[in-house]
Amino acid sequence: MTEIPEDVMATARKLCDDHGIDCVVSRDPFYGDTWAAVASVIMAERERCARIAELFPIRGRSEDEVNFAVSEAKQIAAAIRGNRNG
Repeated sequence: MTEIPEDVMATARKLCDDHGIDCVVSRDPFYGDTWAAVASVIMAERERCARIAELFPIRGRSEDEVNFAVSEAKQIAAAIRGNRNG
């Protein structure tokens, strides 16, 4: 599995805790790695949103406007993925 950012792990753990699921140590085969599964789902949704941002239809009147919009779309996608530096 890819590295999961701390903010996603914290959210997954909170969701598990909110629903009474022991996300740190669970011997129950049904709940085994529930927090990790929740974190993976959050990451998948984050990636889906980033792809939407990257593929957003870009229209402009000039090449400079289009280039600016493409650059902004890439920065938005990077931020969604958790990479604040683009």
